[in-house]
Amino acid sequence: MQDINVQIVDVLKNKGLTLAVAESLTGGLVCAAICQVPGASEVLLEGIISYTDESKRTRLGVDKKTLNAYSAVSLQVAEDMARGVRKNLSADIGISTTGVAGPGEIDENGNPKGLVYIGISTSEETTVSKHIFEGTRNIIREKARDACLDRLYEMLNVR
Repeated sequence: MQDINVQIVDVLKNKGLTLAVAESLTGGLVCAAICQVPGASEVLLEGIISYTDESKRTRLGVDKKTLNAYSAVSLQVAEDMARGVRKNLSADIGISTTGVAGPGEIDENGNPKGLVYIGISTSEETTVSKHIFEGTRNIIREKARDACLDRLYEMLNVR
């Protein structure tokens, strides 16, 4: 069986779709997985690592009020990140990751280590899934990457 990233690039090419990625806790892991595939440049427009709230506001259009009300690790911010990266880059699909990988057990907003939100946005809808992963900081980040790729693959094959 082909790696999921190869399958994603193939489906995007076959459907003539483009992808833009906004990553926080995964710090580029999702883009790196897509970029490993020869020909990914035909479908991947850009990846933005928006680690800070300021970056989420300026690069992705996440509203300051949303960040203040819900924190960067929230369903609302994952939704805004996915929608913002899609719209700002004129992509067909925008995906996002935000969460808490540690090292502490709880972040400054009370979010537990391992909490991850993954957003996917198309012109028809924007959805967010919530996940709780266990492990070290790097394992949580890798599980978030894998879950993001899985969700994208599922969405592409339903669409």
